[in-house]
Amino acid sequence: MKSIMEFLRKHSLSGYFILVFGLVWLWEIPMYGFMPYWEGYVLFLVIVSPSMIGLIMAYITQGSWGLSSLIAKCVHWRIGMIWYLIALLVTPVLFFVTVFSMSQARTAFQMPNPSFIWTYLSALAFGFFGTSIVEELGWRGFALPRLQQKYGPLIGTLILGVLWAIWYIPSWFLTSRGVQGNNLIETGVPFIQYAGSVLGSAFIYTWLFNRSNGSLLLSILFHSSLNVTFSLFPSAFFPSLFQPDTFTHLFSKIGFLPVAILVIIFTKGRLGYEYYQENIV
Repeated sequence: MKSIMEFLRKHSLSGYFILVFGLVWLWEIPMYGFMPYWEGYVLFLVIVSPSMIGLIMAYITQGSWGLSSLIAKCVHWRIGMIWYLIALLVTPVLFFVTVFSMSQARTAFQMPNPSFIWTYLSALAFGFFGTSIVEELGWRGFALPRLQQKYGPLIGTLILGVLWAIWYIPSWFLTSRGVQGNNLIETGVPFIQYAGSVLGSAFIYTWLFNRSNGSLLLSILFHSSLNVTFSLFPSAFFPSLFQPDTFTHLFSKIGFLPVAILVIIFTKGRLGYEYYQENIV
């Protein structure tokens, strides 16, 4: 046990991903055999695991200070209003741009009932305090700063984005969460599209994280906005075009990668890392 703790302290980044993949996949994959009864419980534990491991690793490597510092990033709110707007509006804008590029979208569009505003805000708040916050503590809170320090913002984000996408392989291929096909190609090609969107969004997450001086608040807002947009908007604005559960389908097609490329060009590959280094909290 002592040697394991020493390894985790000395190799915190490698240790984090070994635990996230090895330890979690060890029980996650067999549990999918008990679906659908266990689906809700297992998927919740899977989503929470990266952050729980991040909190544990923060304590192992930096003690109580590391743990409190990681949690404090969630409430660092002194950020320019423009960044709040970007975090909240990027996904809805991309959603409408993507959908209206489809030929049948204009005739299918309809304004939802005014009560939709309350539904949207409620879901946004619920998402903020739900899966979004418990997922971002790990990927962005613990892993991203260390990846950027070791590999730089561009390569560090690329590594995180790829690993983050790979993380979803079991739930994609072993449950109904993903796009199921009749063979590996029919299932695998949509996953590659999905992974591309995950990777593209990772660069936007990093940009927001760095420009907010290492705050997780914007990452959590962006994550919550993403989840709520794809959960509510399709059936609310285009009810004849989409089924209620079209999250994966549309997320795979949205232009996160093009936006990520624009952000990379705009920031000259730095993704705002100079702000994070100068004003780290």
